[in-house]
Amino acid sequence: EHGGLEWTTDLDAALSNSEYPVFFDAAATHLRVDVLQRAIAAGKHIYTEKPVAPSVQEGMSLLHAAQAKGLKHGAVEDKLFLPGFLKLRRVVESGFLGRIIGFQINFGWWVFDGVEAECQRPSWNYRKAGGGGLISDMHPHWRYVVEGTLGPIARVAALSWTGQTERADEAGERFRVDVEDNAHTLLELESGARGAILSSWSTRVRREDSGDLPGGWNRWLSSCGFETLLEAGGCRYAFGARLSDGARRGHNGRFGGLPRELGRIPRF
Repeated sequence: EHGGLEWTTDLDAALSNSEYPVFFDAAATHLRVDVLQRAIAAGKHIYTEKPVAPSVQEGMSLLHAAQAKGLKHGAVEDKLFLPGFLKLRRVVESGFLGRIIGFQINFGWWVFDGVEAECQRPSWNYRKAGGGGLISDMHPHWRYVVEGTLGPIARVAALSWTGQTERADEAGERFRVDVEDNAHTLLELESGARGAILSSWSTRVRREDSGDLPGGWNRWLSSCGFETLLEAGGCRYAFGARLSDGARRGHNGRFGGLPRELGRIPRF
């Protein structure tokens, strides 16, 4: 079942085993600081999920502790290595787009509330006591995606709110959601480019087949996805998770070719 790999539920025993020099943490967010402190004290190199810590002070404390022991350390930046983002970075670095002046990321994923259908995320994601909330979960991704593709961020402002206010946990017990599941964020990069990130756990990006039901309830039925919109020289370019589709529509193999007119959005 485990491919012959050793496993244990005894964290202290694993940390004391010198045969395991690297510790990877994928625990629930509210447990992370404690387990990382224990791993650093045990002299393990650190690779951790995000967010590393709920506050800057706690994050810097972990960093200084790892540095004091001469340990290697890092947090996940896995989305940078998805095929779509790899190609997007290659296009940007090639200079094909010219000077980038703006961008937009739309992220939407309808997460079932646990009442009408089983929730596809653990309930702690929607509880403050469990370290939940969309900003701490998704914005670490957006930080390294934006900076890894377009350059350093200079300024950020965000507005957040709760769209799905009641959910049911794994036992079917209903609870009030006390963290945000939507956020709209404005950014300015050091390059001068401006952008917006629209993130949601209660709506979908693609709404072509959405329906309005009596009473004002909206049920988004379309498939989820996201895209990044770059503007360069008055032309708009859209890249996204379906980047490989556009590769088949490319013009002479050159990233889909130039738009025929200003304002046209070629889909990659």
